[in-house]
This record gives sequence, C-alpha cells and structure tokens, in this order.
Amino acid sequence: MRSSEAIEIVSDLAAQQWGLFTAAQARAAGVAAFLLSRLVDQGVLLRIRHGVYASSSTPWSPALEVRAQWLALEPTVMAAGRRTGQDQGPVASHETAADLHGMGDVPSDTITFTTPQRRQTKQSDVRFHTATLTSGEIIFLEGLPVTTVARTLWDLAQAGHEPGHLSDMITDAITNQLTTKDELATALGTVAELFGATGNTVAAMRARLEELAPDPAAGEDPVARAVREAVAPLQQQIQELLSRLSSQAYLPEGWAGMSAAATSPANLESVVSPEIREMLKEAAASEAMSTTTLHPGTDPGVFNIAQDKLLSSRRGDARDQDADMGDDEDNHG
Repeated sequence: MRSSEAIEIVSDLAAQQWGLFTAAQARAAGVAAFLLSRLVDQGVLLRIRHGVYASSSTPWSPALEVRAQWLALEPTVMAAGRRTGQDQGPVASHETAADLHGMGDVPSDTITFTTPQRRQTKQSDVRFHTATLTSGEIIFLEGLPVTTVARTLWDLAQAGHEPGHLSDMITDAITNQLTTKDELATALGTVAELFGATGNTVAAMRARLEELAPDPAAGEDPVARAVREAVAPLQQQIQELLSRLSSQAYLPEGWAGMSAAATSPANLESVVSPEIREMLKEAAASEAMSTTTLHPGTDPGVFNIAQDKLLSSRRGDARDQDADMGDDEDNHG
C-alpha cells in the first residue's frame, strides 16, 4: 500500500473520532503498523498515546488526551459504535469529568474513568473506579461519555475533596448554567453535609445552594438587571476617565467630584450623553486637553471647549493663511 492510500484511509478514520484513530482500527482497515510509523516520521501523523494517533493538523487540548485514552480502552471499536451497545463501558468521571465540564480548578495528573466491572491498568496516569451508572448520570460531550455535573460532584464529595473546592465547582456549574439548583439539591441531598449543609436532606442542600449562588434580588426587573450588568463596565470607564481628566484639566465644581451615585447605571444616561463619552475617550487618549478649560454647555450632557481656546485657534489659522499668501507672492514674483 502506498503512503497516499494509507493517508486517505486513516484520515477517514480520524474524521469520525475528533481527529484520532487507533492502530487497531487502522490495521482493520488495511494499514500496517510500519506505514503508521513512516507517516509519523514524515510529520503526517502524531502519536498521542501508545496505539493512538492523530493527524498533525488536529488541534491539541486537554480533552484530546482524554478522548485518546478512552479510544485506547477499546481500540478495535469506533467511537460511534460504542454508544449503540447495551453495556455502560468506560465513562470519564471524577476530576477528569470536572475538567471537561469546566468546573472549578482541581488539578490532576491522572485520567479517571468509571466502569461497571473492576478494571486495572499498568499506566500510571490512568485510574479506574468501579460503579454502575444509570443512563441519567451520563451525558455525551461531543460524543465522549462523561458523568453529569451532579454525579461528578457526588463522586468528588465521596472521594474526600475539600468543601471549598466543591463549593467553587457548584458556583461555576450554576453560574455557567451547566445544571440547576433543583437538580443538584435532589441528587446531592443524601450527602449534603459534605458540601457544608446543615443536614443530609434535599431542603438543607437547597439552602446551601442558595448560600453559594444566591438568586438575583427579589422583585428586580429582569430588563433592569440586564441593563445594570451591561452598563457596569461603562460606568467604571467613565469614572476612571473623569478621574484622569481632573488631574489634566480644569473641571468646574460638581464635575470633577462626580459621585459614584451620579454615575450609577440608573442615572448614567441622564448624566453623560454619547457625545461626552466619545469626547472623554478622545481627550484621555490624546491628552490634548491638558490646558483646556471645560464647562457644561447649554446641553447638560455635552461639554463645550472654552471660547478663549477656540478664538486662539482661529487667530492661529488666520496667521497661517497670511503666511501662505506671502509665500505665493514670492513664488510668482
């Protein structure tokens, strides 16, 4: 078989499995091991783990290593074929699942799976837990079976993780809308004390979740809340710009000392118009207003440049025009 034919075959395999394939899958498709080694030497393929390869164009990520190890656990079976079986099969769990979900920061040097039967490995960076998971405790993240957020937290709590780490993961999960408080309270009620709750009940767990991720203020209008959150960065920027300008230019009394209340999201639009926001940004960027006196104009939301500065600029323009006319006369004389 030519290298070009081998590349076509393994590329088709990789396209079905996150850019990965196993040596056993390639062999079943007619690609010998020595051809894989040759393609690695040529830079066409990368060896991710023992018996698992990737196209050199496959982007690396922590999830890629988990997927590669998952493929290596059943090297002859394609990823799509594993979801149709009746057996649970290996499921990414514990710290590995937390990382895949994006919950907390729990560093781990091992890739962890949960299997229904006891399983061992000689690889130091792979760990197995034995448990039978229900279908409701497994989700598929881009085709990879992973324990749900609730089951992942339950596993980590049972494994003895610090309550502080668990609390951070719960906050991340709720904030990022990976799950709901009702789901967590129901799933974790029997181990609620491990999360800092006052008792191992659903009600106690629900109360603990409210402490960790309180709901928005009761009665607050959703639209008002959205506006407040959206305007908050602009509010901070305006306050910083006013502070910088107060040290660069004369601001009439009442402007340099503008209070945080005056620039709160509720009052921001009435205090500072779009025009002044743009002017403030330009002034802070160029520092061209370091000697300019500013005062409110007839429009309360707009600053006007002082007349003496404007007249000075006009006199300068007139002198430049006289000089240009004199140059023209000299050139034509």
